[in-house]
Amino acid sequence: MNCLLVCQQHYAHLQPLSLFLKEKQVDYNICSDSTQAIRKVRDCQYDIIVIDSEVKGIEIDTLIRLFSDYNENAKIIITTESNSKDFESKIRREKIFYYHIRSFGLDDLFLALNAAAGKASLQL
Repeated sequence: MNCLLVCQQHYAHLQPLSLFLKEKQVDYNICSDSTQAIRKVRDCQYDIIVIDSEVKGIEIDTLIRLFSDYNENAKIIITTESNSKDFESKIRREKIFYYHIRSFGLDDLFLALNAAAGKASLQL
C-alpha cells in the first residue's frame, strides 16, 4: 500500500501523520507543491492521496480532477484548517473519498485513512 501526502512543510499534522503511516508500514511520499505532486501521481499509482487544501499552485478542485484522471482508483482525502459552505461544496463536487476538517482532530483523519485502506481491500 502506498500513500501520497501533498502538503506544505509546515503542515501541522505532517509529523503525526508520517508516524502513523510508518507504524502501519505504509510506503508514502511527501510533496510540498502541486506541480511536484502531479509528476508523482502521473508516474506512480497511489492507493491513497491526502491533500492539504492550503497547498500552493493549482486550484484544489483542478488538482483533484488531475489526480483522479491519473489514479482513478486512488482514495482522495482532503484536509482543511478552515471550512466554508462554498469551499466545501466546491470540493465535494469532485471525486473525493473524505473531507477532513482539522479541528475534528487526528483520530478522525486516522479513521478516514483506515476506511480508505479498507475500500482498497487493504488494511492499515
